[in-house]
Amino acid sequence: MATVTSARLTVLDLRSVAAYDRPSGGRASLPSRPARRFQCLSSWPRRFTLAITLLNELKELASAFRAALESADRSRFPVTLQAFPHGACGDTALLLAKFLEEHGHGQFDYMLGRRGDGSHAWLQRGSLVVDITADQFDEIEEPVIVCNGSPWHSALAGEAEHVADFTLYDPNTRATLARAYLLACNQLPGHLRPAPQSSEV
Repeated sequence: MATVTSARLTVLDLRSVAAYDRPSGGRASLPSRPARRFQCLSSWPRRFTLAITLLNELKELASAFRAALESADRSRFPVTLQAFPHGACGDTALLLAKFLEEHGHGQFDYMLGRRGDGSHAWLQRGSLVVDITADQFDEIEEPVIVCNGSPWHSALAGEAEHVADFTLYDPNTRATLARAYLLACNQLPGHLRPAPQSSEV
């Protein structure tokens, strides 16, 4: 089976490294001017270290959230999440986006790609891909994918549908996913649980 590399990062491509800078809010975007690639060499180590640190933080958080979804009582989840990770990519992406945002990692785009007669959803910001349901497909072994660029995801020809934020949905969907989110968060270690006031959606 093929696997997706979880930390593919090219030091020489400073545009990719720049995409990992922690956002101060809103979406991150790659520098628009190619000249940004030719920065002083002395800035490379710090940029590279920040990029790797952020990848590791995201991988830890995404792994913890997946573990929480797996350990929760799935009979209390909406039907779209009860067979997690199978057929659960859309709602999972929205819940994970909320969790990452509450831990200071800003917003991601909700990506939707085509796969045969079906579809697959994941989170993306620039070239940064975060996906915790791709292993529902036979060719993917990794349960948690956090990487800079993914040929597998690129092949799905995904498009950014909207900002990944379930609080922007209709009241019924918002309430359903809010309950699922709190149920998952209750399975997290104490230090990873969002503060009560930020969990009220």
